[in-house]
Amino acid sequence: PTTMALLVAHPQLHGTCIAFVGNAIMAIHLEQTPVGMQRLATLADGQAMSACAVALNKDATQLAAVFSNKQCLVWNLAQDSNLAITPFREYKSERRATSLTFTAGEDGQHLLVADKFGDVTRFSLDDKDSLPHNQCGSVSMLMAVAVTTDDKHLIIADRDFKLRISRYPETHVIRAYALGHEEYVSGVSVVTHQDNTRLLSTSGDGTVRLWTLEGVELDTWDLVGTPADVEPQQTQVKTPLSLAVKPKQRQWCRESTYSVTCVDDNVYVLCTRNNTVGHAKLVDNKFQVLRTIPLPATAQSLAVVNSTLIALTADATKCTAYTIAPDSQEAHELADMSGLIHSDQLAGLELYQSGLAKFYHGDCTDSNLPYFERKAKRANPGPIQEES
Repeated sequence: PTTMALLVAHPQLHGTCIAFVGNAIMAIHLEQTPVGMQRLATLADGQAMSACAVALNKDATQLAAVFSNKQCLVWNLAQDSNLAITPFREYKSERRATSLTFTAGEDGQHLLVADKFGDVTRFSLDDKDSLPHNQCGSVSMLMAVAVTTDDKHLIIADRDFKLRISRYPETHVIRAYALGHEEYVSGVSVVTHQDNTRLLSTSGDGTVRLWTLEGVELDTWDLVGTPADVEPQQTQVKTPLSLAVKPKQRQWCRESTYSVTCVDDNVYVLCTRNNTVGHAKLVDNKFQVLRTIPLPATAQSLAVVNSTLIALTADATKCTAYTIAPDSQEAHELADMSGLIHSDQLAGLELYQSGLAKFYHGDCTDSNLPYFERKAKRANPGPIQEES
């Protein structure tokens, strides 16, 4: 989905993150006084406001972004505080991308791009004349892609509620499926906990789950909760974007999106359902929930820089960067970045948000309504009628 702003923390320069805001690529330097805002590059008109995902490689020498026009750009980053950025590669995807990640295996350096048609395409970063390679595929829309730190496993998250863990680059060898989510899996993150590789996943069902590479669920963090005063109700789905109440008394919004990141066993989840940031700590393969921080506007993206959270928000009037201190329960305004976004683009934020929901659950058209009607009927089949 396109978004107003995207953030990614710089792993080498302490106190620095890179932001895609409007038509600008910015570097935010927290350790400068006052906080430094450095414009690295200006995007072309066709790329402004259309970034779908961004990523940095492990040594922060390259930055990549995919756009809604199916274009993928890679830049080289200078290894100094000036962060000079120069174009490196330009790729064209056949389908609209949803997520991307870098990988560096024995067969060279590559960029993996997941798309909404269920394919992961591999682009070579070493050979500019190399053709794109279809790395793996799925029958469902892919929401996120990740690789383990040793580049030996590929993880994809899809719209059909599951994670698939495959060997890399022999992705036809499937190691495990992680099953348990009740809605689309919106994000996945690879973490190291107690010297073991673990997976974190977020979903439209309002939960964050911790998995092993064998697909075993270790713990669940419920972001929604079950209100005690909610009576069991029948599932009523009038449109694909309506609010659904499950027989389990769980309640969530279909427009909700969640993204997760983890630094030093601290797990941070950005939730657009109620514009909050959740913070928990991994202790012996369990979530220890610490705090929930409200954001004053529509949440866009989140990055962790030296234990400080940077969140970008946007509404119909402004785009703002906020900082959240390690022990704080409040977000403090860092900078107003509205000048990087045209006013009519800010005014169209609601269209972007509705487009985000359509991206996850299909357009509100009559052709999609029968699917949700059948889904509701399966959940509540009603009394069995005897044949005459």
